[in-house]
Amino acid sequence: MHVYAGAADNFLLNEAVTAFTQKAVAAKVPVVTELIPGADHWNIWSEAFTKRVVAEIDTKIE
Repeated sequence: MHVYAGAADNFLLNEAVTAFTQKAVAAKVPVVTELIPGADHWNIWSEAFTKRVVAEIDTKIE
């Protein structure tokens, strides 16, 4: 599982992702979380970010 959020999320989802990361690490759950610098809730999905996520998904399902 890979969880993304903007580091400056307008709804504070970045804080939820940080808390989730801490709990997942403590439970030894293999998860990757990432806060995207400079991104908020609305601008995280740039063309470059979308291409990157699609490429990651394609790699996993090939």
